[in-house]
Amino acid sequence: MLKTQKKGPLALIPKLLLSQFLAAAVITTIVWLAMDGRSAKSALLGLLCGMLPHSIFAWYVFRFHGADQVQLILKSIYRGEAIKFFLVALLVLAVLKFVAVVHWIFITAFSVALLLQILIPILINYDNWD
Repeated sequence: MLKTQKKGPLALIPKLLLSQFLAAAVITTIVWLAMDGRSAKSALLGLLCGMLPHSIFAWYVFRFHGADQVQLILKSIYRGEAIKFFLVALLVLAVLKFVAVVHWIFITAFSVALLLQILIPILINYDNWD
């Protein structure tokens, strides 16, 4: 029987998602104040295109636990990466095709979202720093 995890990495996912949405709101507000609404919309969409697939990936990968499920976890990681890659491509394609955005701001915000995926988990888990 597969066990879903209630504590550990799965418990950090809502905190991670909330932190990323808060950072996206701050960045979008800064862009809106510095530029205009279209640029702010571009920044928000770029950030969301990076954050949403990553959050789905994190939930998909960390839903199992236990040493007896190593093969299942490994397969889950590979499938999760494939789903994440497909969702990123689909979201970016949809935004660039159907929404009027400032392209350089969209790409910059998307890159910032990718950097936040690396930095925020490290900052959230600061109590385990040695």
